[in-house]
Amino acid sequence: MVIVWLLAVGLPLSKILKRIGFSGWWAILAFIPLANIIGLWVLAVTAWPKEARNG
Repeated sequence: MVIVWLLAVGLPLSKILKRIGFSGWWAILAFIPLANIIGLWVLAVTAWPKEARNG
């Protein structure tokens, strides 16, 4: 069941993070309680690397 959850959530999240310019390894935070909330806040308030290169 854990492998299904990792594939269902971790893989798409990793691809999304790569598209916005972050490392796909940030997806690990989605599975750690409290770290996922902190990671979400970090993504919300920092400039995205891909955005900074284009703008």
